[in-house]
Amino acid sequence: MPNIDLTVTVSVIIALCAIISPILTAIINNCHHTKIKKLEIVQAREYETAKHLAELREQTLMHLGECLMNPTHELLSGYSKYCALAFQVFPKSTHEHLLKLNAAVSEYKWEDALAEYENLALLLVKELQQ
Repeated sequence: MPNIDLTVTVSVIIALCAIISPILTAIINNCHHTKIKKLEIVQAREYETAKHLAELREQTLMHLGECLMNPTHELLSGYSKYCALAFQVFPKSTHEHLLKLNAAVSEYKWEDALAEYENLALLLVKELQQ
């Protein structure tokens, strides 16, 4: 068997560890940062989507209320657009109130429509608080 010098062997092992350790650390660190960045991107998208949905709900509710408070021909012509949007952006739990509101508006029963609008607004506030 060849004679192995222990000091040379230890020196070679330490040198290899000194080279490999920073490489492995950089690889692990980059993988971790990549995962964190992906999570940040997903969270930012979810936040923007929720913010956009909240803005749409607010605009829709304001326009529906404006139509009911002052039912002019111009406002009522845009009512159908906002009503269709309301079915898309409001939770399913509010759809029954929207149907009743539409029925009251189509029959020009403004007091009933206002009552349903108030019920709808209160239900949306409860939904947002949860």
